[in-house]
Amino acid sequence: MLSPVIALQFLIGFRIKIELQANAGEQNGGGGRHKLMKTKMFPKIILISFLMATIMAACATYQEPSPAPTLPPQESEIPAAPTREVATREVPEKFDQFTPVVPVGKEPIDMTPISPADLPVNFRDVANQAMTELAEELSIQKDQISLISVQSVVWSDSSLGCPQPDMNYLMVLTEGYRVVLTFDDEPYYYHANKRGYGIFCENPNPPYSEGSVDR
Repeated sequence: MLSPVIALQFLIGFRIKIELQANAGEQNGGGGRHKLMKTKMFPKIILISFLMATIMAACATYQEPSPAPTLPPQESEIPAAPTREVATREVPEKFDQFTPVVPVGKEPIDMTPISPADLPVNFRDVANQAMTELAEELSIQKDQISLISVQSVVWSDSSLGCPQPDMNYLMVLTEGYRVVLTFDDEPYYYHANKRGYGIFCENPNPPYSEGSVDR
């Protein structure tokens, strides 16, 4: 493509050629009409030629942008967290065999049955009451139940050591009894107060204080 400098040189040469032709025409007597036409057309030719040279130069300098180079993805390894060793110790051989823990309120007791007739009147009454309620609950005969012990105690509140869900109790010391019965070698714990109310406890709590066991 032509640069603006080359185009300008071309125009100057073209101008000189026209001048020479005009002079030749005058000498031949062609006259002034042909010279006048050449003179009027010359500015238009110069303008068109300059515009064409400018457009050609702009096209020569324009380059289509090339896409930016892309870098290949790099796999980065995440360093592993340092491991920390925890010191361990061996369990002595004497702890290999564990002693079973007795649930609260179910401490080992003498399971030898006793007779209600051998008890004082107040203990006999609460023992008979407990045996009667258990026979009704298990649908068995009263003589199938064994009486193990009757104990005078003080409960820590009015729940008598048998708190029930969603129940409120008076936080006062309450005197009462704890009766232990058995049926088919299964112990049953009966907690009562001294006003004739009693309840069987599946998970009995220990009393606030204990009196002597009457056997």
